[in-house]
Amino acid sequence: NGLTAAADDGTHYSVFFPGQTITFLPLAAVLEAARRVIGGDPGTWLRLGDFIAAMLLVPLIAAAAVLGHAALLGALGLGRRAAAASALVLALGTAQWVWATAGSEEVSLGAAAAWAMWFGLRGIGRLPELAAASAAASDTDPADAARIRRSIITALGLGGVLVAVGLIHRGTAGCSTRR
Repeated sequence: NGLTAAADDGTHYSVFFPGQTITFLPLAAVLEAARRVIGGDPGTWLRLGDFIAAMLLVPLIAAAAVLGHAALLGALGLGRRAAAASALVLALGTAQWVWATAGSEEVSLGAAAAWAMWFGLRGIGRLPELAAASAAASDTDPADAARIRRSIITALGLGGVLVAVGLIHRGTAGCSTRR
């Protein structure tokens, strides 16, 4: 079906990288538990999972990406109306709409990147209080402490985005499931 690759021993593995697989794992676990309780053909349950993922889960992740985009713009100082207008353009004027309806991993990438940067900015926003607490506990100048923490948080935020991209997107690894 193109979603799995067969190993030499006949075992099938997902062609997606771990982040994409982990995204759908809770849905798969719920459906497998329901199948065991209710019974029925595993193929039918698999098709039901595909339907739920395509009609509900992937569009919800796409919505999270759009909301993350708006939240990030707000954190960067853009007004609510401008951030909402930008989010609307992202949702309806780019391929985000297509990706949301096609089950593509790009929506997961967008959500992960936007929210990782938003959390990073929130962490940077807390730097003055962290710097003051650190300076009070040591002989470090508060400005130096803030600069150091900002560098660390920025590096962690960018690292988080890169890890998310590597875990979710097939094209970043330069790998192929074909032999």
